Amino acid sequence: MNKQKNLRWQYESDMLSSLEEDPDLCLTAVCALFRQQGFSTFDVQRGRVLADFLMGGTGKHTGGLKKSVKDLQLHYPKVLEECKDLAMRHSSQLFNIYKKREDPFFL
Repeated sequence: MNKQKNLRWQYESDMLSSLEEDPDLCLTAVCALFRQQGFSTFDVQRGRVLADFLMGGTGKHTGGLKKSVKDLQLHYPKVLEECKDLAMRHSSQLFNIYKKREDPFFL
C-alpha cells in the first residue's frame, strides 16, 4: 500500500493553509511539536508550558489534546494566536513529523 495515498496534505503549503483555517489543528500541532521535540531552543520553554496545559496539565506528555480552543481562550485569552504562530514558525519540522507519521495524534 502506498503511504502517500492516505496523507491529508501532500505539500507543506497545504498544511499551512489548514493551520490558517483551523485553530484546533494549531493546538494539536503545538502538542505534536512538543512530544517530538520539534521546537527551536528559543521556543521550547513556551511550547512546553502551552503543550502541558493543552494535554491536561498532568506533566505526562504522551497523550493527545485534552483542552479545546474554548478552554484556551478562557484561561489564556490571547494565546491562541501564539499557538498558531508557533505552529507556522515550525511548519517544516511539523510537516516532517506529519509525513513520517511520527506522532499518532498529528495524522
